[in-house]
Amino acid sequence: VQSWGNTGSGDDEFSTYGPSEIVIDSQDNLYLLDNGVKKFSNSGQFIAKYNYSGSSLNIDRDDNLYLTGATEYFYNGTPLAIQKVSSSGNLLASFFSMNDVPGHEDAQIGKVAVAPSGNIYVSEVYSDLVRRYSPSGNFLGSFTTSNGNTSEMIIADDNRLYTISKGNIYQYDLLG
Repeated sequence: VQSWGNTGSGDDEFSTYGPSEIVIDSQDNLYLLDNGVKKFSNSGQFIAKYNYSGSSLNIDRDDNLYLTGATEYFYNGTPLAIQKVSSSGNLLASFFSMNDVPGHEDAQIGKVAVAPSGNIYVSEVYSDLVRRYSPSGNFLGSFTTSNGNTSEMIIADDNRLYTISKGNIYQYDLLG
């Protein structure tokens, strides 16, 4: 077992509450969501800090990062709640429209998951709705999980979406 990190305000230090999300890229680098995105080698060596915020973090097969929940970026007054960031920290895309799903204009974006196909799935906080976007950010549709608020979401290599809600695990076939 190996551990590293100290509490503090430095780029290579963690906040009092610690990182809220962690993903690993194809080179075994770790990305931690903690007052921005912090990148470390698998041995704990600090590599970089990217000043993007969010409440959820995921990664695709090309090592692009996806963050949800950021509200400091706007387009024509609409918050861009999904950010796609390269592994070197460059903003590649921002997308999301409050009007994608009628009746969900006031949605608060929750968790993000990326399928092997590259499609992006985004849950809503306080809802059972999951939105689906293409790798380029085009809205492809939505579906309800019929299990209430989704607190966690992950997609397996076999294109099955797993969600956690109210202490139960649910599975959805994304191809069927």
